[in-house]
Amino acid sequence: MAGQRVLLLLLLATSLSTSLAAQPRCAAGKELTLSLSFATNATGHRAVSANIEQPLGSPMWLLDVEVRTSGCGPDDVPRRSLSFTLNGPPEEGLAAPSPAPPGYLTLPGLGHYRAPPDAKDWAAARDFCRKEGGGLLTPTSQHEVELLVTHFSANANGQTLQGEHFWHSANDIGQEGKFVTADGVPLEDTGLADFAPGNPWNSRKYNCLVINRKDKLLYDTKCSENVSFICKVPL
Repeated sequence: MAGQRVLLLLLLATSLSTSLAAQPRCAAGKELTLSLSFATNATGHRAVSANIEQPLGSPMWLLDVEVRTSGCGPDDVPRRSLSFTLNGPPEEGLAAPSPAPPGYLTLPGLGHYRAPPDAKDWAAARDFCRKEGGGLLTPTSQHEVELLVTHFSANANGQTLQGEHFWHSANDIGQEGKFVTADGVPLEDTGLADFAPGNPWNSRKYNCLVINRKDKLLYDTKCSENVSFICKVPL
């Protein structure tokens, strides 16, 4: 038996070295290719396949899949959307991301975040974040919101969101029904504009937006309310 095992190991080693030697000697490359294919199988089920191919030894690219349910469409049926984001390493020659300010959480590719302990009204929260060198949170995806809620729902260095909601920077103070961020960007251009059913109220009393920690949807409320908030400093 011992002789057979040695012979088997020698055969495996020979096969492996032959296989490696047979591999083509490719020139170094940096290009990444992404291909999508759409198909319907024999049972009528549809499938979308994504294939990512990149040179060996290059930094990994990651495919992030996000599934979210939004408000009702024109047919009054709740909509579900799937988004795919391909995250890769920074381009060579670009400046390195700025270091996180003291007390801030860093989410790679997103920003630096802090949840101050005291709730404030919308204007006070906006001004506080600006003094910190950033701005009141304007999330760009539900994935970002979920990460922040998960982190700041626990006691993270004394930074814990209080209550059911926290401020979004968008408001319609300038024009009723036209929500823009604190920097003047239309809400629909931010990447996340999913309102809870029945919202917004289209009332002159409710001009500011909050995010619900449970359903991650937007609600409008009075800007004078004291609500938890998150400051975001760009990378």
